[in-house]
Amino acid sequence: MDFNFLSTPRIVCESGGLGRIGSLMQDLSCTRALVVTDPGILACGFADEAAAALRAAGIEVEIFHKVEADPPIAVVEAAVEVARAFGADGIIGLGGGSSLDTAKVIAAAVANDQPITDMIGINQVTDKRLPLIQVPTTAGTGSEVTWVSVLTSESHEKKRYMHRSFCLTLPC
Repeated sequence: MDFNFLSTPRIVCESGGLGRIGSLMQDLSCTRALVVTDPGILACGFADEAAAALRAAGIEVEIFHKVEADPPIAVVEAAVEVARAFGADGIIGLGGGSSLDTAKVIAAAVANDQPITDMIGINQVTDKRLPLIQVPTTAGTGSEVTWVSVLTSESHEKKRYMHRSFCLTLPC
């Protein structure tokens, strides 16, 4: 039986790693980062900590904090519009699996100017992704190291998005 394991090419694991996110985004040649998170992560201060580290590195930041559990496609579409309007050239997923899955799809949709519904399935992304850093704040989903995202349609069906991606992972 053949087996092919696809995962992120690089994982950074260090105490206080969130404070280094600005230099990591610089390494990816990013100057405008969209931080994708949920209201709880925003309330506990992690999003502001990430934004401060990015600004200290000279990177402009926009925070999208409306991610929901089992992210609805409509919420992800709204985040894509925020990323485009801001001119994001890099995406940071910050939080649990829902935020990380949302960030992956945003990075692909913005880079490809492709509707999210056209990306459902395996290798349906037409070209590339924006640089992506994933910062998990929970354990268990593994979204930070997989090439899969799961979003929820208007009819409450789980839709999978599967595409090879570049993501860099570090803990809060």
